[in-house]
Amino acid sequence: MNRFHGSHGVVMGGCVLLLVGCGTPAKRGEMTMPPGPAATPAVVKARYPETLKSLNLRHKNLNTLPESAIELSQLTDLYLDGNVSLVLPGSLIQFKNLKTLSLDACALEHFPEAICGLTTLESLSLIDNRLSALPETIGALENLTVLVLNGNKLESLPDGVGRLSKLGLLEVDGNLLRELPASVAGLTSLRSLSLEGNRLSTLPDALVSMSSLERLNLKGNRITKLPAEMGRLTALKVLTLTGNLLPASEIKRVRKALPQTLVVL
Repeated sequence: MNRFHGSHGVVMGGCVLLLVGCGTPAKRGEMTMPPGPAATPAVVKARYPETLKSLNLRHKNLNTLPESAIELSQLTDLYLDGNVSLVLPGSLIQFKNLKTLSLDACALEHFPEAICGLTTLESLSLIDNRLSALPETIGALENLTVLVLNGNKLESLPDGVGRLSKLGLLEVDGNLLRELPASVAGLTSLRSLSLEGNRLSTLPDALVSMSSLERLNLKGNRITKLPAEMGRLTALKVLTLTGNLLPASEIKRVRKALPQTLVVL
């Protein structure tokens, strides 16, 4: 799964144009551009207007996206991590081909609504921000397969999450979740769900409708009971329950219901 660890440069077809790291030797298949004004997105676009696919603007002290970046209509991957004053403009929706967007550690307190207009988006990472809520309109991201929200302040997830029918990986570790919406029943393609380090005491019965689920991480919550029909999770390979408040009788019941599953305590 794509976990947003891209190269420190701009990918153009089979090549990477480095925007940072003066003095770093180029690897085979990479092209380098000197740092400073010559390495701006405007220059990149002027030289490679049709082939530019991936743009790395991590830790550039950006307040907003440069207009020259917005004009890169063929862009599929955009990395903006570590820009702590960043405000995303509404013009973000002009990225009609964007598949990967990474906004880790940008000190975001509110989910940028413009993201919900990126209907081609497949991977979205918002790790280590200050988000306390997600909009219902997140359900418009119908092609999303990876959503990573670790290290925020989310107390709940909106019902709209259940509309992400193609989602394969969802991580919400280290938040303040107290409950999950029943709409998670719509996540029928989900293979990996991680909810480590939240404040969950129960899980909705709808959880057992995740027919593709292979890995479920519930470590470090306050769970005392699991859904009655856990046995319906026939694809489940690993269930992590470390650090909860489950009585021995409940653990025994779950193990019996899921004989094919590795239960980690």
